Amino acid sequence: MNYPKIASYFGNFANVSTKQAYEIISDEIAPRLLLKDPQIKIAVIGKGLTKGQAPVENMIIVGEVDRVEQYVQVSDIVIVPLLSGGGTRFKILEALGCGIPVLSTPKGNEGLDLKLEDGVILSNVEEFPEKIAAFFNDESSLSRIQPNLENILNKYSLSGIAKKIDLEKTFGIMGNKQ
Repeated sequence: MNYPKIASYFGNFANVSTKQAYEIISDEIAPRLLLKDPQIKIAVIGKGLTKGQAPVENMIIVGEVDRVEQYVQVSDIVIVPLLSGGGTRFKILEALGCGIPVLSTPKGNEGLDLKLEDGVILSNVEEFPEKIAAFFNDESSLSRIQPNLENILNKYSLSGIAKKIDLEKTFGIMGNKQ
């Protein structure tokens, strides 16, 4: 059986930066990607998005779902073409936690400082179609990228963060919790 090539984007579409990223996907990334490889589909998932007709034929508008991770897990790569916004990009951590590599802008990776060895490909939006096509079609290293879950857990899990706390400096007590 020939499985589809799926890149996905997900988020809360009440958020301005999420809407902006959707517009970038539909106006710039999807049309150029369609010319490069019409077999690659971009699934768009999230709250505030109605399932329906996609603006570009290689896009699939999934809309709101109960459990986004089920859709992320069947994706080959998650794309995060964010140009604005603040806070931590949990969508990147969610994708990596599902074992799915991520293509992100530097803005999307802001506050996380994840790298290629963590499963994150960084690129400007203008290069997203080429990077997505290379991920699927080249025998390059891009197609072999996998998230480094151990490193991510050490950086971002509660137990990983707790290990970094200096108990004496923070709480005025000695010793490490065993």
